[in-house]
Amino acid sequence: MSLIKQLWIAIAVMMTLAFLSSFAISTFSARDYYEEQLRQKNIDSANSLALTLSQIEKDEVMIELLIAAQFDTGHYQRIELSSPSGEPLQRKIDDEATEQERVPAWFLKLAPLSISPGVAQVQDGWHQYGTLYVESQTRFAQAALWQTTRKLLLWLLLVALLCGALGSGLLKLITRPLDRVVAQAEAIGGRRFITSSEPRTLEFSRVVRAMNLLSERIRLMLETESRRLEELRYRNQHDEVTGLANRETVVSQLDALLGEEDGRHAALLVRVVDLAGINQSLGHQRTNALLRELGQVLQQWPQALADSFSDAHAGRLNGSDFLLLLTDAGELAALSAALNERLSALAGRHESQLRLLLPHGACYFHSGEQRIEVMSRVDSLLAVAE
Repeated sequence: MSLIKQLWIAIAVMMTLAFLSSFAISTFSARDYYEEQLRQKNIDSANSLALTLSQIEKDEVMIELLIAAQFDTGHYQRIELSSPSGEPLQRKIDDEATEQERVPAWFLKLAPLSISPGVAQVQDGWHQYGTLYVESQTRFAQAALWQTTRKLLLWLLLVALLCGALGSGLLKLITRPLDRVVAQAEAIGGRRFITSSEPRTLEFSRVVRAMNLLSERIRLMLETESRRLEELRYRNQHDEVTGLANRETVVSQLDALLGEEDGRHAALLVRVVDLAGINQSLGHQRTNALLRELGQVLQQWPQALADSFSDAHAGRLNGSDFLLLLTDAGELAALSAALNERLSALAGRHESQLRLLLPHGACYFHSGEQRIEVMSRVDSLLAVAE
């Protein structure tokens, strides 16, 4: 659940509690006030009317007129004059419909008005003429209570909506750094390492600072691992001494060319004759230096003949054999002669130290041939050259 929904729920619960408490306090306080006022009105009206009736002649018509006049001048539910024996002498009861603004029945049950009628004695000289009961109308007080409660509810709803709207806006503003944290986490997942500015909020500032630190550490870790993987990949695909492709790599390149749909390519196999004797004569380090120099020659010489083929791949098959692959090769005799010239120059630079023999064999091969056929053919040519 989102924070905004939780905020709205919290506001709704808080406003509900505020309404219930305000309703209980205001409604019941107002009800007690109305009850007290109506009770006092009943007593005052009963005493005033009883005093008036006691001072006049006890003519039924006159008594009825006075009671009717009193009933019509105020809002009364009942005015009744009873004899000492309890028999009603005069009675006025309001049987009309309720007030225009109707009050729900549940509200009447929730906040009923319990008002005792005003009671006064009517005298006829020294004798008791009867007992007067005056009961004021309560529907106006109930309507006032209902109106007050409705206004309270409407105001609290308005306040809740305003608080919710303001709270949502403030929450979006305050939690904006969280959106940047989410974007930063997604960027880390996409191997993009960004840094977010720290917000002023202390809690969010700590989170953003931790995410920035995490992003930087992951970046450094991935860069280190990438370098290690690249080094491992290079070591796995290249010869450690010469830097050329190793046997597995160059054989895979040959298989890829043989697997193409069409094309005429060339394979050139170079051998260092008597490598064991050279190693014994020059030593291990100087022999490795010689092999590295040979590897540089095999890598660099095709650059001068780039128009004669599309691409070149050089690799070391074993200790003394090196394989060159030329894709879409042109005139093989010219290519072989150019390579022989470079190899002779290399041998000439070392003729003072040893007699360096670098024979090579060269042949065409086409897509669809078997690798063993190509290697056998070029190896046979190398044997003839050797």
